[in-house]
Amino acid sequence: MRAQGLKTQSYKSGGVWRRFVLCVLLGALIWGSGALLREKMGIPLAFSLSPKATAAPQHTASPTEKPAYDACDISLSARNWYALQLGAFTQENAAHQLSQEFIPRGAAGYIHRQDDVYRVYAAAYPTRAEAQSVQTHLSNQGVTTYIQPCNEAAFTLRATGTKAQLGAVKDIFTYLDALSMKFFTLSSQLDKGDMSVGEALGALSSEAATCRALAQALKDTFSGDTPSAAAHVVSLLDSIALSCENAQNSQSAARSGAALKSCQLMVITGLQALSCSLSQP
Repeated sequence: MRAQGLKTQSYKSGGVWRRFVLCVLLGALIWGSGALLREKMGIPLAFSLSPKATAAPQHTASPTEKPAYDACDISLSARNWYALQLGAFTQENAAHQLSQEFIPRGAAGYIHRQDDVYRVYAAAYPTRAEAQSVQTHLSNQGVTTYIQPCNEAAFTLRATGTKAQLGAVKDIFTYLDALSMKFFTLSSQLDKGDMSVGEALGALSSEAATCRALAQALKDTFSGDTPSAAAHVVSLLDSIALSCENAQNSQSAARSGAALKSCQLMVITGLQALSCSLSQP
C-alpha cells in the first residue's frame, strides 16, 4: 500500500556507457595526481642513459603539449692509449704479486680483468712511439713488456630525465672525458721532476674531492633509489675517488707516480666498462 501523498518516479540508468566514462575519468585523475606528486617530490617520470639512436623525424609539439621530462645528447671523445703490459695471468693472486713488485719502482701495477685474464699494466701513453720508447728503456733494465692498445672509443649517450639530473650527468661526463689525460699529464710532470711529491698528493686529493662531489650531486637529484644507469656512473666516480684517497700514504715520488698512473688506467678501463654497460639493452 502506497503512503498518501508520496510519489515515486523511476530514472533510466546510463548503463555500461556511464560506467565506462566514470572509469576513464577516475583513471585520468589517478594518473594526474601521481604525475603531480612525482613532480613535487623531484622524482622524474623517466631517466635513462643509452646509446644515441639513429636520427628519426622529429615530432612537432603543439603549443599546448608540455614534455614530461627533458632529453639531451652527451658525447665522449675518442682517445687512443697504448698500455705497457707487465704480465697476464689466469690467477688474480699471481697478478697481485707482480703488481706489488713494480709499484715501488713507479709503475702503476694496475690490474685489469678482461674476461678470465688478469692483465698487469705499468702505464699508458697517448702514442705508440712514447710507449715503445719506455718499453725499450725497460728492456735495457731486463724488464719485458708488451704494448696493449687500450682505447676510449667515441660514444654518444641519449640522456633523459629532469633538468637537474641532466645537468649533473653532463657535468660528470665532461669531467671524465678529460680525466685520463689529466692524470697522464700529472704523472709525466712528476716523473720529469716538474712537480713535487706534495703537489702530486695535493692533485690526487683534489680529484678525490671532485669525484665525491659529482657523485653526491647526481645522487641528490633522486629522492629514492638511484636508477641503474646513473648508479654505474656513481660507482666509477667512487672507485676513482677511493684510489686517489688511498694514494695519500704515498710518500715517495715513485709511489706517487704509480698512484697517478693507476688512477689514469682506472679512468680508461672504467669508461670502457661504462660504455659497454650503458649499451646493453
